[in-house]
Amino acid sequence: MDLLFVMNMTKTLKRVPFALFITAILAGCGSSNTLTSSNLSASDIVNINKQQSITLPADVSSTFSKTLQSISIQPQSLSIDNDVINSLQANESYFAASGRLCRHTLLESNTQNYNYVACQLNTEQWVLTNSIQQNL
Repeated sequence: MDLLFVMNMTKTLKRVPFALFITAILAGCGSSNTLTSSNLSASDIVNINKQQSITLPADVSSTFSKTLQSISIQPQSLSIDNDVINSLQANESYFAASGRLCRHTLLESNTQNYNYVACQLNTEQWVLTNSIQQNL
């Protein structure tokens, strides 16, 4: 045998255990037989995906449509769960991932504050949906 061939074979054989070790680790990480269970039913998932929306009065919707900048207004006829809203602050408009024009909105009453995202349904109508974010 050629001496060069023997030297190359020796180097290759030294690398084989390392390669086998790495392959075994990767194979072990990728194969998990653990099953994950959940107590959610199909109706629970449907309920999570259906957010309740609140239609804004025409005067507020009109104001939202006229300006894209941050605004603060005192709505005339807006209440949430019989809680009369005294003031409404809306951040500047942005395009949401849905493609709709939206803005983060804070509604203030005498008893509490409400965080919503207002989104435009059409040129004349905006609706409030629950905000994922807690602060404006």
